[in-house]
Amino acid sequence: MPQIENHLSISVLAPARPQLALDLFKAIRERGCDVEDCRFAPIGDRLAASLVVSGNWSALGRLETALPGLATKLDLKVQFTRCGPRAQNPEFRAYAVDVVAPQQQDLLLHLLEFFHAQDVDVAEVCVACGKIWDDSDWGAMCRECSRCGHQELSNLYGGLTL
Repeated sequence: MPQIENHLSISVLAPARPQLALDLFKAIRERGCDVEDCRFAPIGDRLAASLVVSGNWSALGRLETALPGLATKLDLKVQFTRCGPRAQNPEFRAYAVDVVAPQQQDLLLHLLEFFHAQDVDVAEVCVACGKIWDDSDWGAMCRECSRCGHQELSNLYGGLTL
């Protein structure tokens, strides 16, 4: 009889430090579970992680029991709950969009509204803010960007006329 895979969604917030991902993966594997999906990202001075792990009911039970102690040992804030696997949609065609633009207050909001109006499901959003450009830096940034032309960036900068 085939074993039924169960799933556990885990959210972690911790002070950023080397080897945190390794420590988490070892703890998950030591309890007989497998990582099905995960995202690790530095957020401010913290590291945020979202994981979906799978295993039989016994393995997930061992992991659920161990997580509070692991959180104390590794200085983590952990939340977890049982979940199902990600729904598969054969009609779904994944694509990625990279936005290179100066920081603007409502830019991300307008982009998400645009995708929503096109009936596009946004599966992941990643924002990394480095230097904030002013208008005098705009031309220099456009020349530095090798993946797009100045016209495309200036249309986005001037207002979302996509």
